[in-house]
Amino acid sequence: MFGEIGFDKLVMLLVMFLLLFGAKRIPEIGRSLGKGIREFKGVSRDSMSPRTWGVRGGATPAVPPRPTRSPRRSAMDNHCAA
Repeated sequence: MFGEIGFDKLVMLLVMFLLLFGAKRIPEIGRSLGKGIREFKGVSRDSMSPRTWGVRGGATPAVPPRPTRSPRRSAMDNHCAA
């Protein structure tokens, strides 16, 4: 899709990053990117837990009541009711 990324293209990207952001900013960018990824993983892991679906604080959510069904009428009941 993106083609082959060889060693020469990787070195070119690293040099461009160095020129664009500077040597002191690259570790800060890497640190903040790592923190963001860790936070995203934690949030996605918590949201997959059934205990926290729609509820903060770890309490289990209330189960919604099942809808009630009206009794089924037969063809004879429909005929007599008319």
